[in-house]
Amino acid sequence: MHIPNQGSLFGQRDQAASTEATRRQQQLRYWRAHLNGSTSKNDVISGFSSRRPSAKTKINKPEISAPGEFIVSAGTENPKDYKNLSGTSMACPHVAGVVALLLSANPTWKYDDVLAAMTRTADRPPVTRKCGNSTENGHPNYAYGYGRVNAKNAVGL
Repeated sequence: MHIPNQGSLFGQRDQAASTEATRRQQQLRYWRAHLNGSTSKNDVISGFSSRRPSAKTKINKPEISAPGEFIVSAGTENPKDYKNLSGTSMACPHVAGVVALLLSANPTWKYDDVLAAMTRTADRPPVTRKCGNSTENGHPNYAYGYGRVNAKNAVGL
């Protein structure tokens, strides 16, 4: 009669529990992640910017938007090269800059404080087309989130 190695059974169970814990930690990080949309110079949501709740969590994303079209950025050809780039990756530095300003002005603030300041003080451009179940001009919505980030308002200058 063969008795299975108890250590390997427990090891498999522990591995499964560890994998599940890692998956839950990743989900939590995703839920807490701040996702931003992109706007044009005319404050219109960019065509490439996502408009919907998260497929994984059904949480309203984006949370906030920032300028992301035709942003002057470093080029890749040589050190003196500049290019106009577009994307939510161009909007993200605007949001990160506002976060840095808020934390500089309020060093004891936590994530929720920063998010509340940005979402409460965002400019709220009108939504030009309905997206999902969101109301066209209500905020938050699936296009702009709470609106376009406004550094001056957020920091209170």
